[in-house]
Amino acid sequence: MSPEFLKGLPSLLLTAFPEIQRNFFVHIPKTGGTTLRKMAERHLRVLVWNEGIGDNEWFTFEPEFYGPQGESFILRFLAQFGGDNCPPFFYGGHVTLPKLIASGLIRPRDRIVAVIRDPLEILRSAINYTFTIANGADRPDATDWRSWIRSIDENWTPGSPPDKKSIIGLAKSRRFRETYSNVISRFLSTDGTAQGALDAIEISGCTVIPIEEIDMYARNELGIRGSLAHENRSIDYIEMADAFDMDLEEELRQMCSLDRELVARLRGDYRDAPVNVIRHARELRAVAG
Repeated sequence: MSPEFLKGLPSLLLTAFPEIQRNFFVHIPKTGGTTLRKMAERHLRVLVWNEGIGDNEWFTFEPEFYGPQGESFILRFLAQFGGDNCPPFFYGGHVTLPKLIASGLIRPRDRIVAVIRDPLEILRSAINYTFTIANGADRPDATDWRSWIRSIDENWTPGSPPDKKSIIGLAKSRRFRETYSNVISRFLSTDGTAQGALDAIEISGCTVIPIEEIDMYARNELGIRGSLAHENRSIDYIEMADAFDMDLEEELRQMCSLDRELVARLRGDYRDAPVNVIRHARELRAVAG
């Protein structure tokens, strides 16, 4: 298999199989996307996924594509299409909804989904995740994360739990704010506002799912059965350090003020929400009720 073939395969796949209804997942950081990716990897075997999308890099494939039997794997992959019972074609990654809309990839029969979560929980999860990765030894980027934390608290050492000072310092750091501040709005909105996100959702037909409904989505839309173990869990360093006081809470609330407005409109006040969001919310309420 030549490098040129592998490089050109994603474009071929995106323009081929017009009869297939494809599933596109907008992976907003810290909203359960890793769990969804692991589920798809275990059950679908047709996953294309990218967590770090560059200007011309849309896909990273399953490891089997690059192994000694990569050519056979690709042929088996392609052989699954064209019949009456095609498996789901699933794409996901840290690509924003506006970029996905602008890419021209979406066809009328395709489906787009994004998962939302309490914005404060996103920030708490991000803090815990950062220290979990920095204290781990199995991530190639752990060194970078450790340097980041040490630039905030020079007394912190890898392998030790952070204290309150380290946690608050991380939350106030420029890098943390740039990465996670109002991350839902930034991934869904055309202009960084709640209304811009609602407009993008309506234009694209994107279905917005609360994080609690990932299992339901996997079962009903992707045909994945069985109980689903949630991946990528972090150690709750915030609770261990008793760091979630009024000061930290206020800091995080300011960082996600736009997201709190957006999530409130998506999950609670549906009067101004797009029709597909209203419909999905009512369906979820009916199931829960």
